[in-house]
Amino acid sequence: MEQKNLNIDRFTDKEKVKVELNFRDLFRRVKGLEDAPDGGGGELPYTSYNAIITAGGYVEGTSGLLIVGKTYYIDFLEVGDDFANVGYVSAGTAFVATGTTPTNWTNGTYVLNLTDSTFDLVELSNNTGEIITAAVTYNEGQFINTTGSIFLEDKTQIFITIMGVSNNTGTAAYRNDNDSILFRSLVAGVKYSLEVRVYP
Repeated sequence: MEQKNLNIDRFTDKEKVKVELNFRDLFRRVKGLEDAPDGGGGELPYTSYNAIITAGGYVEGTSGLLIVGKTYYIDFLEVGDDFANVGYVSAGTAFVATGTTPTNWTNGTYVLNLTDSTFDLVELSNNTGEIITAAVTYNEGQFINTTGSIFLEDKTQIFITIMGVSNNTGTAAYRNDNDSILFRSLVAGVKYSLEVRVYP
C-alpha cells in the first residue's frame, strides 16, 4: 500500500490545533505517560538536584610549605615534627594554616591539603530548596553537603555516571546521613553526571 505524507497546510488554524492535540494524545498513550507517576501532567513526585562533577585528586605531602588560610589535616604526627606554630592543634583535627613554615617538618608527617582536594561542582538544577556544596574530609573523602537534613533514609535516590562512558564499574555514590552524599572511586579529572531525587 502506498504511504502518503499528511499535508497539514491544507487545514484551517482550528483544524491544525485539533490535529496537534490528537497527535499529542496519541504520543502520550503510546509512551505510556498516562500511567507514569506524574500522570503525564509534568508534575514529578520528588524534588531533585542535578550537577556535573569534575573529580579532583588529593593534594598531600610529607615536606614543604603550607599556604596561609587553607585547611589542612594531619592524621598522625611523626615524632619530632612540630606544626604548633602554623595553627595545628592535634592529630585528627583539621586546622587552618596561620603560617607557611612549621617549626619542624623533617620526619615525614603526612599532611593533607583539604582545601585543594575538593572537586569542581557545577549545579545544573536544584529545586530541593537547599544549598548544596562540595566538601572533603580525611575520613569521609569527597562528598556533597547540605545543612537542611533532606537526604532522608528510604526517601533518597542517587544516580551517578561517568559522562560519555557506558561502563561505570567501580563508581559509587551513597547516602552517608541526612546531610551528605559520599563518593567512592572518583578519578581525578573525569567528569561525572549526578542526580539526586528526594521523595516526600
